[in-house]
Amino acid sequence: MKKVLLLITILVLTLISAACTSNKKASSADIQNPIEEKQQTEEPNQEDKNNSTEFSYGGNYIDDNLKGDYSISYKITSSETNQEDSGFEVKMMRTNAGYYVSMDENTEMLYIKNGDKYDMYLGDSENGFEPYAGVSLTEEEVKAQAQMFLSYMSAYAEFKDSLIRKGSQTIAGRGCETYSYDYNMFGVSLKYEYCIDKETGVCMKFYIEGASQGESGAYQFECTDFKTSGVTLPKYN
Repeated sequence: MKKVLLLITILVLTLISAACTSNKKASSADIQNPIEEKQQTEEPNQEDKNNSTEFSYGGNYIDDNLKGDYSISYKITSSETNQEDSGFEVKMMRTNAGYYVSMDENTEMLYIKNGDKYDMYLGDSENGFEPYAGVSLTEEEVKAQAQMFLSYMSAYAEFKDSLIRKGSQTIAGRGCETYSYDYNMFGVSLKYEYCIDKETGVCMKFYIEGASQGESGAYQFECTDFKTSGVTLPKYN
């Protein structure tokens, strides 16, 4: 693997790890001053937020705007000089009945709500799922196991104060705002792009490309399907 792609991979993993931490609590910039809050006479509606040039996402935006069922899939690809992979897909589903997480072609996990805990199942969507050694987890433990996936949804968290709005586009049938961030230092050029779902704040696309000493590389994940209704978990035994 070439140096540029390795650098990009390290940066992506660092950003995802940082997003995991940032997503657990809002930063001080996300918390309004009580005095300023009292001075507000009217809360902006969702349309005003969507049309604003300010970056209104981050903090608890996703939790506040994605409270019900959802199913989301991403395709992940990477490339380096003169080479490109075919990519793979990951998927996560949440309903009142539980969670489904698929992080690669060979690993699918199902967590079914049972009282105040979730029973773990392994298998696949085609042949069904079987209980996994009687393992039962709390919801926080389930989210911890799915944290890498959840961090995709808030991948912009670390750069949210530096992003520049570039416009709008549609991804997987949903209206998104596009933001970018450029980095140039020590002979390395990096370009970041984030596309964020206006309604929920979910990151629908993340793209980073880099170049150094005649070599180049890129990494991307892009949402291929996003539903917030009509979601049904796979069958289980």
